[in-house]
Amino acid sequence: MKNLILWDILEYFILESLTAIEFNYRTGTGSNGSCAFAQNGKMFIVGGDYSTSHSRQIAIVEECALRRVGTLPHVFPYGACNNYINHHGNQQSLLCFDVFVRDRCIRYDNI
Repeated sequence: MKNLILWDILEYFILESLTAIEFNYRTGTGSNGSCAFAQNGKMFIVGGDYSTSHSRQIAIVEECALRRVGTLPHVFPYGACNNYINHHGNQQSLLCFDVFVRDRCIRYDNI
């Protein structure tokens, strides 16, 4: 395993030493052009570059791997995503501002 060093570019000093681990992209997943958010204790990766097989992915990060768990109704390249707690106390996700449709968001109540 390699030791990665995290540098503060402005201050030029070492902040922390990290250990590199292998990460596995399973079939139909990727991270180029995607966005990530955490919901209900899980890390999700959604969408991706429109020229790839993962442009409509809904995937979960688990055990150092990305596993596809669903498909978006349309491509979602280079968008923004996050989650929030609604007025009922439930987590919801917003997927917004992809490269093709910059004035639309999709809300997921339980992704």
